[in-house]
Amino acid sequence: MENTMKNLKNIGTGLAVALAALVLAGCAQRTLAPTVDEAQLAGAVVRAEVAPSVYELVYSARQHAVFVAAPDVTEDAAARGASRLLRLHPDTLAVQADIELPHRGFGLALDDAKGRVYVGHGFDGAVSVVDIESNRVVATLALVPKIEDSTARRPYAHSLRQLLVDPARQRLYLPALANGGQPDSLLYVVDTESLTLEKTVPGLGFESTGAALDAAHNRLFVSNLQAQLITIDTQALVPVHTAEIEVDQPINIVYDGQGERIFAVDQGIGFRSAWRNKGLGRDMPPRSKGHQVVVLEPVSGRSLARIRTDQNPLNVLLDAERKRLYVTNFNGIRVAEGKGTLTVFDSESYALLHVVALPPHPNSMAFDGENNVLYVSVKNDGNRTKAGKPESVVRIDLNSLP
Repeated sequence: MENTMKNLKNIGTGLAVALAALVLAGCAQRTLAPTVDEAQLAGAVVRAEVAPSVYELVYSARQHAVFVAAPDVTEDAAARGASRLLRLHPDTLAVQADIELPHRGFGLALDDAKGRVYVGHGFDGAVSVVDIESNRVVATLALVPKIEDSTARRPYAHSLRQLLVDPARQRLYLPALANGGQPDSLLYVVDTESLTLEKTVPGLGFESTGAALDAAHNRLFVSNLQAQLITIDTQALVPVHTAEIEVDQPINIVYDGQGERIFAVDQGIGFRSAWRNKGLGRDMPPRSKGHQVVVLEPVSGRSLARIRTDQNPLNVLLDAERKRLYVTNFNGIRVAEGKGTLTVFDSESYALLHVVALPPHPNSMAFDGENNVLYVSVKNDGNRTKAGKPESVVRIDLNSLP
């Protein structure tokens, strides 16, 4: 902290005070960045209602197309229709292709060099491989064993959440949350050449959530809802370090190789503490209050800074080249009227630059770095769900932000 304050002395007094407040209190100044809505960004924002339900999305520079997971999430399996991967025009967001999937798809990972999108069937224990040149499913791998109890709400031993491609090692990493009351998560590792399961890596704690790859140093970082950051050696495929972190709900993380740091979203959903305690079989006091992004030192997990954002942040995306950090914020869980936002920060000073209203609930993000365009999937709130309205994808020309 002493070094930080010395560095600040070389900056103008007013700015130094503002930056010091950010470092010490982790609280971005909302008054410096008033909220703007889509109408105020006319011409810079395109919104399209594309499906009853949307989740993760990716942008392919080679195909110049956006792909979004659009599962049918009807509770009654007998009444459930087909789930799809939609290919969207990158400018208009018009649907260009409708790719039927064998199971509900939620998580996505892009391997642009291979011309593939991997689709995680989170509750069905499988992953599908989609050829994005021909717009068809070419393989589906069953990864997770079924639970013997046929009455289980979730019939598979683990639920897949995030997918992460390692092009150099030709692998797909899939952290998986344990079902059936088991506290231990694990990592599924798929060989993307042979399309076979290479290995499972146990020991990832309660509810593995975020994952980030440091390919240069052969490290995979996995966060969990036990407030831990686990480092996995990608050469040996074994966990080598577990750090206890002051981030209670690190739901998603991103690694910055240039700055040697991890940005961890701390979600701040109240009911998760009781749910975690039940899963762990013991009381674990919350380590933070959420509604922030915490900057962590890799491996050690030491907190470097806390960046205050809006309520219930979910996803984080780093544009290292332009030094921008993007965060989607739900601003309320299970509410009738969603008032979610996108917050934009300077990734060096952590100053809040923009707040963009993206109601009801902005979810996943994908980035076109060449054109500086951000794509965001937007979930419904209670009112829109009750009215049977579709969910949306939003395109934001970041060059046009004021």
